[in-house]
Amino acid sequence: MILAMRGKGSERFPAGRRIKGYRAFDPVMRGGRVNRSEWFTLHVLTTATPGRLGISLGRRYGSAVERNRIKRLIRETYRKNKDLFAGVDIVVHPRPPCRGQDHQAVARTLLSQARAVIAMEGCDEQGDNPPDQGRP
Repeated sequence: MILAMRGKGSERFPAGRRIKGYRAFDPVMRGGRVNRSEWFTLHVLTTATPGRLGISLGRRYGSAVERNRIKRLIRETYRKNKDLFAGVDIVVHPRPPCRGQDHQAVARTLLSQARAVIAMEGCDEQGDNPPDQGRP
């Protein structure tokens, strides 16, 4: 009966949209743009794929219950806003201040920070010009 209730529609977070394993995390962590805030550290790398999410979270963050809760909130925010993350691989590293926050606060903070870093990723190294405009 429980299996009948599970849907395989667009509400799922498919394995193809996840960054898994060291070999997949390493290029994003080393080559991506980094943005640090009080709640999150984001690593963003532009790709030709639809975009993937990785979550880096160690035991120092808190108990397993706290770690799993924040991972669920981040995945849910990503899944509901997947159009924003199209074409980028993003690794989210939550920091202790986001512990115990409600879903709306986590989502609002993560989305505003992600929008800023994704917009910066479209610029050249100095952050001056988008790549399609060129220099005079």
